[in-house]
Amino acid sequence: MLIGTSEYSGSLDDLPAVATNLAALAETFGMSDVWGLPTRNCAVIHNPTSITEMIEPIVQAAAEATDTLLVYYAGHGLISRQAGELHLALSGSEMLTAYYTAVPYDLIREALNGGRAKRHIVILDCCYGGRALGRMSGGGAAGAVADEAVTEGTYLIAAAAETKTALSVPGEPHTAFTAELLTVLREGLAGRGPHLDLDSIYHEVEASLRAKRRPLPQRRIRNTAGQLVLVYNRAFGVSSEEPVQAPPVSLTGRHLRTLTKEAFVYAVTFIEDGTGLAIACGKRVELLSLTGWVNARVQQRRGRLFSGPFIRDLAVASDGRRLASATDQGTWIWDVREGQPEPTETGLNGAGSVAFSPDGQWLAFGRYDAVHIWDSRVGAELLALPHSGYISGLVFSADGTRLATADHTGTARIWDTATGSEILTITHSDRVNAVALSPDGTLLTTGGRDRSARIWDTTTGNNILTVVHEWDPGLPEIHKPYISPGDDVGDKPVYATTGGGRGELVYDYGPSEQFSNRGMVRDVAFSPDGRLLATASEDNTARVWDLRTGTELLKIVHTPALNGVGSVAFSPDGKLLASAGYAKAIQLWQLEIEDNP
Repeated sequence: MLIGTSEYSGSLDDLPAVATNLAALAETFGMSDVWGLPTRNCAVIHNPTSITEMIEPIVQAAAEATDTLLVYYAGHGLISRQAGELHLALSGSEMLTAYYTAVPYDLIREALNGGRAKRHIVILDCCYGGRALGRMSGGGAAGAVADEAVTEGTYLIAAAAETKTALSVPGEPHTAFTAELLTVLREGLAGRGPHLDLDSIYHEVEASLRAKRRPLPQRRIRNTAGQLVLVYNRAFGVSSEEPVQAPPVSLTGRHLRTLTKEAFVYAVTFIEDGTGLAIACGKRVELLSLTGWVNARVQQRRGRLFSGPFIRDLAVASDGRRLASATDQGTWIWDVREGQPEPTETGLNGAGSVAFSPDGQWLAFGRYDAVHIWDSRVGAELLALPHSGYISGLVFSADGTRLATADHTGTARIWDTATGSEILTITHSDRVNAVALSPDGTLLTTGGRDRSARIWDTTTGNNILTVVHEWDPGLPEIHKPYISPGDDVGDKPVYATTGGGRGELVYDYGPSEQFSNRGMVRDVAFSPDGRLLATASEDNTARVWDLRTGTELLKIVHTPALNGVGSVAFSPDGKLLASAGYAKAIQLWQLEIEDNP
């Protein structure tokens, strides 16, 4: 039973990849060397418009099937605001009225329970699909509830966890989860037997998604359903090969231009796909256009965008076209494109931190008593999350469903951005300065005034690792933790911290490694592919490191020597590096990376 909703008549976005999912799965299941499923036994329900249109075929199939029944759904997953339960979208469903315009997953479970099939396979390629599994705690009362929901001989796979969104990338023919599933079904697994069971398929799909830093699936099994053979292995008889390790890199840097300003430059970031720079300079935000790299010409885009008093934080949306600035006396949202209107003032004073969600839709401002989440495209507030102290750090998860916050009372929290509910609270002995989330959202890193950097399991709240910086008692604080975006340096993400002494730490659950700058590290940036680390230090240098080997690849010196370098940033393609110094200057470098044989 293949069900999918790709077209929506209301406010939900169309998902054209869902239609190709259905066609590709039906074709693949029918291949004689994959499953050989007869067409009459493979029902396809595309764009159902009513609960009956979706549920009645499942009820009929459940009554007819005597061995195994597979139900697949792809489309929007919605959460009812009243009960927080998963609903599967129909063509006319709306987010705010999901409880009566979409199909409750409970109805599908009841339809399956009422049938004759010995085994059920349920695949949900939709947002928040993990809610069909219960809380993925692995035990306790929540686990017991989920076990009751999953009937005997059932294998349930959700493309995203209960608080996460699934991924459908515009332009790609299939959704992220189903694309990997189709790859396993069509190509098979080398080095395995003649058949593939559900566990083997799941683990391969999960590993592929993890390697690509995409949302990870969840599953729940009842008894031996995981050992159920689903398809023939098309790669049977092909030997598996050892993975090839990526070689170390060599880096050549070419200096393009030094820009001198009349005030301290304490923040720099790229805008508009790397064709421009936004800088925080004194009490101003300035936008610079970078054109004609051969001649290294730099042109000012349109004067100075006055942003009030001392600018405490800048954030750029993923499209590179919107910029947010936070100050003590106001917060602003800018459209950085040429000829656009003046910025929108939010009316929020006392903000010290700001962050966009990955899709650029939401914008969070951290103030002295609360975090305010705005819809950045319409300029309206959606949620206010109360805190008891000044908000010192903000970060959205990679899928935008969670927000991590840090405050001066020594508390870090993780919030559900859909409901505003608090999911997790952890504490330091002193104020927490900043937070970072791993790409898959399973790990939280905090840095605090207590001189410690800590890694936490976001599911259990357990403290996995604590590193205390002892180098310089005069500079005791961990200013900010960072987490690499890629996995080119190993199976685990890489973590870096700034402050706390001379140098910073990079680690992956184990012993830390110091990258030896001669002064306190003020800022860190990972290259987009996660292979390089750039640092800004009070020794008036910016440096680039090979994360695999710890080798220094490039050293950029800012002159005159005055209070160090405070900010570094890679362009979105990783080919440009900007560093900003307290000596009132910005340096621009072009990077050429080569893999060593």
